[in-house]
Amino acid sequence: MTSLFKKILFATSASPACDDAARLAFAMAKRTQADLLIFNDFATPTRAYSQFFADLKTGEDVVLTDEYKDKVDTAVREYYASDLDGCATCRIETTVGFPHREVLRIARDEQVDLIVMGGSTHDELEAAQVKKDFPGSTILRVAKAAKAPVLVVNHPTPAALEDLNTIVFATDLSPYCDRAFAFAKTVAKAVGASIHILHAGLDDAEVDEALKKKYLDKADGVPVTTSIAEGDAAPAIVAKAKALHAGLVVMAHHASHLDTEEEWHDAVLHQVLVEAPCPVVSASKYGA
Repeated sequence: MTSLFKKILFATSASPACDDAARLAFAMAKRTQADLLIFNDFATPTRAYSQFFADLKTGEDVVLTDEYKDKVDTAVREYYASDLDGCATCRIETTVGFPHREVLRIARDEQVDLIVMGGSTHDELEAAQVKKDFPGSTILRVAKAAKAPVLVVNHPTPAALEDLNTIVFATDLSPYCDRAFAFAKTVAKAVGASIHILHAGLDDAEVDEALKKKYLDKADGVPVTTSIAEGDAAPAIVAKAKALHAGLVVMAHHASHLDTEEEWHDAVLHQVLVEAPCPVVSASKYGA
């Protein structure tokens, strides 16, 4: 796994909402000696050029001082004290700003190989700060724009990705999914897992042939099976992950218009993140 992820970014609110993601991120770093950057965006600007910031945990307006930032740094370090013990490659960084922008910025600046995120307690507060932001939007915005794969953990997981046996790869046969399949294949080869390729749509011979032509010839020795599920994509993906006891779902997030709350919640990735029984990876730009 060392060759897969040399630098991991764990974006966290340092709250119970991110505990499952934290366990996986720290386990991966300790097993592989990957660099792990624990990143906490703790406040957003209240208005342009103001000295006041909205604390994302309390919702209170605060004046940003070195003393206040040191207090936040200490709180994050104390929250993850037991995880940091024995993690020589881990470091913590805190900042202020709009969460999705800051996560994307540091992921780009640090050239990370993987972004790990959990359920966010930031989102409801962020929605009150930024027009057109809705619950869940931070993760979706990061997933849509990040070059690195984004691993979202909302449920208890095995100790690390090395323990998974089956990956469900969801595809609509678009070019975006080619990069996601490359990621699924890379992980499968590294951990000895199989891939089940799922397409939600019309079940006919032409689609089945397209799946096999597009993916089976490029499996590079990874055990691969395919299926087609008629109906809506998100319920089909979740059902398949449950049926196969999958350890990971891999997909591409490439919705181009997410301007209303209804569109955010209708996004397939959002629905899968909420319902999937295992971690979910969005890898639309893997290898780009």
